[in-house]
Amino acid sequence: RTPDTHFALDYVRPDFIMLRVMAQNLVMWNDVRPIRAWVFSQVPAVIGSNLSEGSCLSLFSEEKKKTEQNVHVKAVPMSSSDLDLEAIRQSFAYIIAGACLSLGFRFAGTANEKAQGVILHYLKQLLELRMA
Repeated sequence: RTPDTHFALDYVRPDFIMLRVMAQNLVMWNDVRPIRAWVFSQVPAVIGSNLSEGSCLSLFSEEKKKTEQNVHVKAVPMSSSDLDLEAIRQSFAYIIAGACLSLGFRFAGTANEKAQGVILHYLKQLLELRMA
């Protein structure tokens, strides 16, 4: 299972979250669907409530701009109520990647155009995030 609390999210590396998503979908093989809604449904509420599919790219871009503009700003200590947005963003990207890999495994060799379209959609989004 993917972490469902912020506390649990702090104790699992994002790349392991991707492996958990893939393992879950290998077990639940028949539940894998070639639609974007299925891929986004793999994101747990603790992450999805902070990032939405459409706003993910804009949040990454905004954070990069803030970082570039405030290079010499003094660091302010975080309070315990602040969220680790970097961990949330990384987890989001790894969960989407794990879901896309699951789609690839499930529909490999079937020439399913829907699966191809969904994977290409998220591949383009992840490439944009990389460039952001």
